[in-house]
Amino acid sequence: MKKLNFLRAVLVMILLTVIYVAIFIMPEIAEGLALKYRDFSSYKNFFLIIVYISLVPVGLIIYSTFKLLNIIEKERKFDRKAIREFDIIKYSSAIGAFLYLVTLLLVIIKRVPISAAMISLLIAELGFLALAMISSIIKKLYTLAVELKEESDFII
Repeated sequence: MKKLNFLRAVLVMILLTVIYVAIFIMPEIAEGLALKYRDFSSYKNFFLIIVYISLVPVGLIIYSTFKLLNIIEKERKFDRKAIREFDIIKYSSAIGAFLYLVTLLLVIIKRVPISAAMISLLIAELGFLALAMISSIIKKLYTLAVELKEESDFII
């Protein structure tokens, strides 16, 4: 299944990109904000801790997606195990969105004007929310498909 290998490679590239941004770019943004806005300097470490903690939900999302690809590859397309993976993706996305919302509110409360940090936090927030919404919809459709499959297996 070459398409699945391509998807796995894309997932690895996404994970490496997120880790690179969190480790190398976000500290520079936080340092720039701390130098430019003295009120933000006391919250710089809190900002970075939230960014690093948010890597855990991202890792869970990538891992669950790998497990979904394995389920598809093993020809068990409509399996209850996949529903559990959709739940993990949904809840991890919601946790990531909450973490970035807290950080975004902190930046807003400190009255930092629109900056690269605010834009990157907003993009991450919206990405996590979109992923949570999409995975929730797919989970409901997938659950319906599994129930229909089990019902048709029972009839046959």
